[in-house]
Amino acid sequence: MDAVQIISDAFRKAFQISGRANRSEFVPFICLAILALLAVNALQSSLLLMRFADTLKISGEYDSGVMKFLRAIPVLCCVGIASALFSSVVRRFHDLGLSMLWAAALYLLPILAVGLPMLLAFISLLIWPKTGAGDDGRGIGSAILAGYLLTGALVIDIIAMCFLCFTPSQPGPNRFGPNPSEVTS
Repeated sequence: MDAVQIISDAFRKAFQISGRANRSEFVPFICLAILALLAVNALQSSLLLMRFADTLKISGEYDSGVMKFLRAIPVLCCVGIASALFSSVVRRFHDLGLSMLWAAALYLLPILAVGLPMLLAFISLLIWPKTGAGDDGRGIGSAILAGYLLTGALVIDIIAMCFLCFTPSQPGPNRFGPNPSEVTS
């Protein structure tokens, strides 16, 4: 198969969770998805710069409807790309003979890494309410903990992505379907 065929197959199955995805389908799709996320990030940054530079003025004021729509485009793009990445990661785990729960764990790990310290900070504020006008620094420890946990979670995710990119397919058919490398169509 040529590169164009592999990439078109990957995009055709972008939101399909069932089946298997071998390395030759997974790696180009991941690379293109990362480039797309970087492009969306650049779009979001340019929209913020336009907003602060007063280049999008309508009647002397920002049109909140237009700005809300423009700010929603990158968010919707990120959600779509993340969904396509999730299904591709699930199919790659299927190719290795592993279940969808591994992909769900990879996606939930950063959310839990930030959410758990926030929850702890909120509980500490409920248990020990602030008794004065000054800031006693409570919450800083939770923010530092969240930073460390998020960094660790992202390192684990990067290692897992490298594992998915370099580990060969499980030979022969498995419970998720035939090996895509061995199927001739």
